[in-house]
Amino acid sequence: DGKVKIPEAYEYGNPFSETSLGDGQYDTALSIVFGKGIGKGYAILDIGYKYRFENETDVGDFKPSDQINVRLDGGYGIAPKMSLRGNISWSQSVGNAEVSDDLINESFGYSAYAADKDHKIIRDTLGLEASSLNVGVAFAYSITSKIQTVVGYEFVAMGKDAGKGSTYSAAFVYMH
Repeated sequence: DGKVKIPEAYEYGNPFSETSLGDGQYDTALSIVFGKGIGKGYAILDIGYKYRFENETDVGDFKPSDQINVRLDGGYGIAPKMSLRGNISWSQSVGNAEVSDDLINESFGYSAYAADKDHKIIRDTLGLEASSLNVGVAFAYSITSKIQTVVGYEFVAMGKDAGKGSTYSAAFVYMH
């Protein structure tokens, strides 16, 4: 499986004064996906690596850390039209984030001791080396053989330099 994140698809602002949907740079991820049907259910294992490119901003350049990602998904048919699904996803920073001296100057106002400040800006201010463990559950109902609704809940079970919180989701799915 392969994915590419294109930063032009969302608005990105000054990382010190605005919250954006992403880190503002291109990412590419490659993974190997294994799946197996098990009776009325299924299991999927997705193991991959995300390479993150440098982001050039008006206030300085930075590169978020690359990540190792592992995801385990599963589902089970609990009734003819209903299924229960779950997932556990783990993302681990490889620790190779970088920030430019210009970005440190923007954050701290001076460049003295820049080498001592880069760790603080990478981890505490911008969260460029985040790691997390997320857990989720979803309930799916098949309206017809091609139309399905899915309601889900996911939360951050453990996180390091990452935002913590919960996500509720609802989806209407059409299978072509």
